[in-house]
Amino acid sequence: MLDSIKPTLDHKKLGVMVALYTGIRLGELCALQWKDVNFSEGILSITKTLQRIKDTDLNSTAKTKMVIDAPKSKKSIREIPLPVYLLCLLKQWEKEQTSTHYVLSGKAKYVDPRVYQDDFKTYLEQAEVQRYNFHALRHTFATNAIERGFDVKNLSEILGHSSVRFTLEKYVRGSMDTKRASMERYAACY
Repeated sequence: MLDSIKPTLDHKKLGVMVALYTGIRLGELCALQWKDVNFSEGILSITKTLQRIKDTDLNSTAKTKMVIDAPKSKKSIREIPLPVYLLCLLKQWEKEQTSTHYVLSGKAKYVDPRVYQDDFKTYLEQAEVQRYNFHALRHTFATNAIERGFDVKNLSEILGHSSVRFTLEKYVRGSMDTKRASMERYAACY
């Protein structure tokens, strides 16, 4: 999919790259503004999320409304160090932006998570990749991080999980290749 989106990279496709390289949630990505990227420190700050909730206003004709609020837990408010590749990519797009513009739209208006989910499905179709929902990028990030030797405590903090146990239960699955390599490393001590 990356090979398919890179040649025609735009703000929305850049969002796929951000999610794949950081593991952030869809609502966090949709709420991400350029001011949340600290270029000098190479850090992405996650302080808010965009979500659709039931509209309880009796005068409203809509059933739901969009709300930008704090993430779902205190641990979800976090700073994520950005890999150099992603930081350089973001710098290329940031030059033409105002700090209050949203990363996904490049404008002062956010992108609705439902709309972005549909965009993501279109990117998958164009790349001739099996259909997944956007959250699969978070799973891909976590799985690849574990397979490449990421420390589970740090991964848990980057993902904004409430505990390392949750990260282990949700994302860490042994593969036969990983098990075999672990066994070989173990056997080498004799």
